[in-house]
Amino acid sequence: MANILVAISSLKLDGHTSVCFEIVEALQDDHHVDLLVNQANGEEIDFQALNDSFGTNVRQEVLSDNYTVSKLNSLRWTLGKIPVPDKVNLAITKVSNAIFVREYQSVLENYDLVIDTERGPHIGFRHIYSTLPYDSTDEESTNHLSTPTIQYSNTPIIYYRHNAYKITKKSNVPDYFGIPDFVDWLCRKLVDINERTDPNSTFVANSNFTAKRFEEAHNIPTEIIYPPVNIGKFETERVPWDQREDGFVTVGRLSPRKNQLKSIQAIEEMRDRGYDVHLHIVGDTDERYTDFADQVLKKCEDTDYVTYEGRLSDKELVAILCEHKFGIHTTEHERFGIVIGEMVAAGMIPFVPNSGGQTEVVNQIPELTYDDTDDLIDNFEKVYTNLHRQERIREILMSSAERYSKDTFANNLHSLIE
Repeated sequence: MANILVAISSLKLDGHTSVCFEIVEALQDDHHVDLLVNQANGEEIDFQALNDSFGTNVRQEVLSDNYTVSKLNSLRWTLGKIPVPDKVNLAITKVSNAIFVREYQSVLENYDLVIDTERGPHIGFRHIYSTLPYDSTDEESTNHLSTPTIQYSNTPIIYYRHNAYKITKKSNVPDYFGIPDFVDWLCRKLVDINERTDPNSTFVANSNFTAKRFEEAHNIPTEIIYPPVNIGKFETERVPWDQREDGFVTVGRLSPRKNQLKSIQAIEEMRDRGYDVHLHIVGDTDERYTDFADQVLKKCEDTDYVTYEGRLSDKELVAILCEHKFGIHTTEHERFGIVIGEMVAAGMIPFVPNSGGQTEVVNQIPELTYDDTDDLIDNFEKVYTNLHRQERIREILMSSAERYSKDTFANNLHSLIE
């Protein structure tokens, strides 16, 4: 039995926390696991709500004595609730993470293994993650942590300016790369940062897409473990194909990056071509993007074929996915896309942008990936008008879903540790 520290910046109803909880659940019965959190004042941790949302059973005692509240992180949380420039919010986040690492560097010596489950800088700040490229063969790289570390990265882009990550930068995404140099300098002063890779670190990506970004930027080998999708909860709920609604479901918070307006546009154009389809939009509004949310909600009010469902319970989400034939995702350069995996597990046929790790989830089937709205509609038409092709696509998707099941994830994680 090993003493393992699992770290994450904060616990929220999002994909990062979902993966974190899956890691803890996979290890807590065989090892002593502590959870290190940089939670802010005002952010309460409701373990039951998180477990219910993710379909996990993480024991609350893993939080142990390593729960910490940073005043600067409280400021970050507060700023996240009001409209401030993204660069300001990100700068505060970076400094908060540096303080987080500074406070807990001494704690790491008490553990046999550290697993960083979010974006890298929280525990592995001094290993690989910096805003500057480096040569991993540099002989001056001597300042290593003695504790072995697994870096499981979901979203490396928002912290780094290396050219390898800029492929995911689009006009509707905040300019995360323009962080003033003095912020990086301050972080290095706060923490004894090593900008080079550490021989005690294992780097794990959530898709081939993310791994390629890592390897291009940092010149190091990267393991790939797909995030887990709770396939089992869909098995008894799938509605027979011929009894499903000829409609689409899209899932994600209302934001420019999720780009629900593009989904609505696609449905409108499909209907213009004579297809009687409709759309359900599932997801919370986001206080940072009220103008965008207002546009989406106005579109929903003006039509009888687009419905805003808001945030659904896990049971309600399973039901709506299992009752519809098609999924639509409009987030470009998604690193993996758990919701797409859920659509596949529900027996749907999802259409995704031809970018990012999400193409791996749909087995890179040509008809299911699109470059623009016209391409999406053309692909939908090819699938919709060919029942045999629909059946074959669903067979391919379902047969490959085990790659990202909870059991596969847990087995891969144990193999990596052992």
